[in-house]
Amino acid sequence: MSNLIRRNSSPFSLSPFNLFSDDFFRPLIPETQNFKVNIQENDNAYLLTAELPGYDKENLQVSIKDGVVTVSAEKSEEKSVEKPQYVHRESYTGKVSRQIYFENIDEANAEAKYENGILALKIPKKASTVDNTIDIQ
Repeated sequence: MSNLIRRNSSPFSLSPFNLFSDDFFRPLIPETQNFKVNIQENDNAYLLTAELPGYDKENLQVSIKDGVVTVSAEKSEEKSVEKPQYVHRESYTGKVSRQIYFENIDEANAEAKYENGILALKIPKKASTVDNTIDIQ
């Protein structure tokens, strides 16, 4: 009996639009464990926030190279003598990573802060030194 998969008991769950979101098919559909990212832009900088609840600050890494911002996080399972037998488990252990490309950023002056499961990055823009206007003759 422990190998049974709980099905959604709603009569609307058999809709063709809802077919593959049903828990019955979940083991067949590969899922990528990732985190949500929001990006805002103002005149001087990009503001990136990443939702990383449950991760320790020591297990987060942020790097910027050639305009590509990489955010990585790793969570390992606690080692115990006796392995628990889960009936259902949604918590993820392992490594997650996201890469986002930005143009014209000041990589050396980026700032990062991690608080209450939210990683906040402030990535300043480079001051534009090239005038893109062309005189017409």
